[in-house]
Amino acid sequence: DSTVKTANKINKESFYYKLYLQGKKNQDPYTQIVAINSMLVEDSLANAGMQDTLAMIYAGAGLDKSTKQVLKERTNAPESEDMDDLKIMTSKTPEEAMQTTRELYKKSPKLRYLFIMAGLQIQMQKFADADATFNKIEAHKNYKTEKIPSTMADGKEAKIPAEAALYMLKAQNVAAQGKLAQARIILENLEKKYPNLPQTKLMFDQLNQMSKSR
Repeated sequence: DSTVKTANKINKESFYYKLYLQGKKNQDPYTQIVAINSMLVEDSLANAGMQDTLAMIYAGAGLDKSTKQVLKERTNAPESEDMDDLKIMTSKTPEEAMQTTRELYKKSPKLRYLFIMAGLQIQMQKFADADATFNKIEAHKNYKTEKIPSTMADGKEAKIPAEAALYMLKAQNVAAQGKLAQARIILENLEKKYPNLPQTKLMFDQLNQMSKSR
């Protein structure tokens, strides 16, 4: 496929590519940004494979407008989960993020998008909508087999079974409505089915904090 070949192209002999590698080695995002932009100015087709990297670095540096611009300009680029995630992450409001996620789900009905939608619905306090999305998650063909990224106490992500992730979302949904006892029961059931998940302990800690602040 010529489109994929073009999108993956990188001129690794370029001085600017070597500058990018030096910036990467030094954990210097700004040198990397200058180097990649220089590569794209030098020959956008020969270096089209660096566009996704540039978008990721912009996002990591908190440069949302620049991230969106690169996402808009990606040249002959194939589908990429990372780039789709960036489209959601750089949304200005939960409503915009929801619209973007719906569009991505319509194009590619992946289970992870339903989880993102449900999380956004809880954030927007659309609790009944979240319940409806939970039903869609349980009906998804990959529900019993797929794993979903979940945040650990140290901020890092680890993948857990979709069923376990759904327990957590259900607990979040009722907790956000002030039903802390109900949320605790859901987490206790989660712990019975999936013992020793660090994320469960994190959620229990969050519930305890919510109880103290009431």
